[in-house]
Formats: sequence, structure tokens, C-alpha cells
Amino acid sequence: MSRKMDRKRAQMKKQRQHRHQTQIKNHQQAERTEQRRRNERENRERNERRQEELRRQEQRKKKLQAKKAEEKERILQKKAQERARKNEEKEERRIQKESKKRIRKMRFRKATRTLRKVLKVVLSISAVVAAVFCIIYFGFKLNSVEMKGNEIYTQQELTDYIFKDGKNKNTFVFWLKAKTGMGKVEIPFLDKYDVKMKSPSKLQISVYEKSLIGYVEKDGIYIYFDRDGVIEKLATEKIKGIPNVVGIEINNPKLYEKFEVKDEDVYDLLLTVSQAIQKYNFNVKKIEITEDGQASIYIKKVKIEFGKGRDLNEKMIDLSDMIDGGLLKYKGTLNMKSLSTDGSGYTLKENETKTSSQSESESVDSTNQDETQNNSNPVSNEATNEATNEETTAVER
Repeated sequence: MSRKMDRKRAQMKKQRQHRHQTQIKNHQQAERTEQRRRNERENRERNERRQEELRRQEQRKKKLQAKKAEEKERILQKKAQERARKNEEKEERRIQKESKKRIRKMRFRKATRTLRKVLKVVLSISAVVAAVFCIIYFGFKLNSVEMKGNEIYTQQELTDYIFKDGKNKNTFVFWLKAKTGMGKVEIPFLDKYDVKMKSPSKLQISVYEKSLIGYVEKDGIYIYFDRDGVIEKLATEKIKGIPNVVGIEINNPKLYEKFEVKDEDVYDLLLTVSQAIQKYNFNVKKIEITEDGQASIYIKKVKIEFGKGRDLNEKMIDLSDMIDGGLLKYKGTLNMKSLSTDGSGYTLKENETKTSSQSESESVDSTNQDETQNNSNPVSNEATNEATNEETTAVER
């Protein structure tokens, strides 16, 4: 029984193996068939692609040939157009050349006619210019000069300076230069000057001199300077109405240059005082600058001491009021070193022979400007009354 079972199992095993081998063979056969089909399909597709590529190459070849033919045709047309254009340009140049010849001939004839006209005009103008030049040169000879407005410099000094080069001896030319400002003579000691032609041989020159505000005497030479400290004149004679400056020394004075002093503060103080004097039109005889930098001025017989020059403008206003109030009737020294701001006025010390018991003082009010201001300050009114009334002057002996 067991043998039968074993034989049966063995037989079934063989059958299974046979079926398995059969399946493997069938599968392999199917794979080979499928592979063969794929190969055929690939070969067919490859052939189709090759044929398609051949067709495309053929089409490109035809297109290239057509393009070459078109390009050749275009080149031929272009050459033909170029030849035609060159022929046209050649013909046009020939026409232009002939036209230019005609135009040149016409222009030459026109230029000849114009030149003749221009020559006639130029000759006419030249004749007129020559006539005018002769009239100006021979008819406007400067014979006399009338100076107007000169107070410090003489007419001869001004004439010599203006006509020092000898080139301005023609009345019309000098007048024209003065009016236009071209080539006008610059005179350092004048602010400006105006020229008026009175006649073909006579000029009137109105000068505006720079104001001289002081002079310093050195070695018999009077050194005059203006408000800017520029030396304007070196003279051996005094000029009336210009104050003498003492207390400073000018070394190496040069005309039309600023003078130099050792102390710049003294220099500034001198110019400030001189400008203030000129501003208020005081008739000052002398300006004194001390070594310690204090300024004094002399008007008639009164010496006014300003000290260091502080508040100078206000002091000048006070001094002007006092002069209007009769200050110059006295003689002595007026102390204005400190500005009077409280209405107490300034002290005038009269000049007398010195003794041990002598002393004199007088109060002069600086605020004597109008009645309203006087009424507002009784002390100031009282001081003003003392300054303007000789009989009430307090003198102690």
C-alpha cells in the first residue's frame, strides 16, 4: 500500500515537473516571439525614420537650391540697379557740374558788381572818416583847461597829473574817453571827476577831491592823509582848515599808500577821531594822541579830551550840542573821557596861572537838544543855564 502511494507521489511529482518545464518552455517561447515582434517593429520604425530623414534632406536640398537661385537672381537685380544708379549719378554729376559752372559765372558777375559798389562805399566812408579825423585832429586841439571844485590841489597840479603822458591833448578824444570810461585817467587823490567840453579847444573838468582829515609834520614836510589813512599829499606849505596831528610818527611816508605806525590801536583811534570830526564838521585846529592811547582835539581855545575813544559817536553828539550852546566862548580843557549818561554833564576846567589855591570847574550839559528834553531833566536845565550865562559861572579862587 505504501509502495503504491510512493509510486503515485513520484508520478505526480514528475507530472508537476513536466508541467513546470512545459510552462517555462511556453514562457520562453512567448518571450522570443515578443522579442522578435519588438525587433521587427523597431526595424520598421527605423526604416520609417530613415525614409523620413531622406525626405527631409531632399526637401532641404530643394529649398537650398531655390534659395541659391533667388539669391543669384537678387544679386543680378542688384547689380543691374547699381549700374543704373551709377549711370544716373554720372548723369546727375554732369548736370550739376554744368549748373555749377553757370552759377559760378553768375556769382562772379554778381560779385564783381557788388565789389564795385562796396569799393565805392568804402572809398566814400574812408573819405568821410579821413575828413572827420582831420577835423578832430586839427580842429579839437586842447588849448585851455578850466578846473572846477579843486580846493586842495592847484589847477596846475591837476593838469600836470591828468595830461602827464601828453597823449590826451585832443579835446574830443579826452572828452570821449571820460564819457565812456575807456582809457580814463585814474587819479588817486580824487574820488572822481567829470569832463565837459566847452568848445573845441577848451575843457571844463569838475573834480571831487578826497577829503583830507589831518596832517603830520615831519622834517619840514606836511604829510596829509584821508579818511582811509592813505597819504594823499606831501607839501611844504600848510593847507587851511586841516587839523594838525601830534603824538604819532610816520616812518617812510609814500604817496597814495597807507601810512604805518608802531601801534595799530593808535592808528585806529586816530582814524576814528578824524572821521568823526569830518562827519560833524568841527573846525578843529589840532588832534593830539598820547602815548597811552588817549585822544584830544583843539577847537579854538578849548581842548576836548576823549580818553580812549569809547562811545565816541555819542560824545561827538554831546559836543555838537555844547558848541551850539556856547561852549566856544570859554577857554580851557573839557573832560569827556567818560560818557555822561545821567545828565550830569561834563567838566570844563579853565586855563589860569597855577597857584596852590587855584581851582576852577564848570559843568556843561551835553543834552541841550530841545525844550522837551530840557524840561524832563531839571538838573540838565540848570547845568545848561550855567554854560550859557557867563555871569553865573562858578569860579573859586
